[in-house]
Amino acid sequence: MSPTHRPLMGGGTPPPLPAPLPDLADPMAADALIEEVLAQAMLAYVHAQGSSHRQDDDLLWIRGGEPFASRNHVLRLRMRTDGFEDRVHAVCSIFAPDSLPVTWWVGPPSRPADVGGRLRALGLHEEEPEFGMILDLAAPLPSLELRAGTTLDAVDDPDELEAWLDVMAAGYGWPADGSKHAFYRRLYLRDLAERTVLRGHFLVRDGGTAAAASSLFLAGGHAFVTNIATIPGARGRGLGTLATLATLRRARQLGYHAAVLTASVDGRGLYQRLGFREYGVLERYVADASVLDARPGG
Repeated sequence: MSPTHRPLMGGGTPPPLPAPLPDLADPMAADALIEEVLAQAMLAYVHAQGSSHRQDDDLLWIRGGEPFASRNHVLRLRMRTDGFEDRVHAVCSIFAPDSLPVTWWVGPPSRPADVGGRLRALGLHEEEPEFGMILDLAAPLPSLELRAGTTLDAVDDPDELEAWLDVMAAGYGWPADGSKHAFYRRLYLRDLAERTVLRGHFLVRDGGTAAAASSLFLAGGHAFVTNIATIPGARGRGLGTLATLATLRRARQLGYHAAVLTASVDGRGLYQRLGFREYGVLERYVADASVLDARPGG
């Protein structure tokens, strides 16, 4: 049986114009790009029911309206030291009661320089860091070769979306109650109905089993690669690499110059082998209701 490979994404309105490639030899410029593309990718979710956001002078907050740390974010931190504790509590209060926990992202451009330690002192829990990485899409990419019995498809109908969600749930260990699965189904079904080109998802099947997934977001004039997942029983076969390559090849086809991602500790090696260059560390601090309970008068 020969492998099949259907077109990756298509239809809908034209994609947004690509932005110029920044000077990737300048770490400050690269870290600023990573922060901005990450923020723009998070903002791509604000159309969901119950979501809201606001850019203030010292930070951007994105409230997803769901109790998942992956949906609620505080980014672009340029905070003052005076009144820091009160400001953190005030921002966390925006998310209460239905949009906690919330993830605070701390990267090289964040201020003050000791913001991570200050957040820990207020009771925010430090998660495993992620690593900002950028790929110049003009660089050669490995060939996308499918073995017999392996298929790579764009997710363009509800059935494929359901299979993609199953991979995400298994790969990331989503809650067994199905709440996260249901939320993302609603979110991405809307994308399919509107045929948006701002987000595209890819699904790898191996021997007929949905085994690996990925997503491409067009954010801030660049490509943001995310949602790379492989089900536990299919890891180590290169299926996650295939899913990642699908996003990179599509981004290049659309004329984008840079692909940005945030890599987990375990995922760094994969992306480095694909040509991504690693820049600054992205620390993540999660606030739940206990942070508000611990404040004076809380």
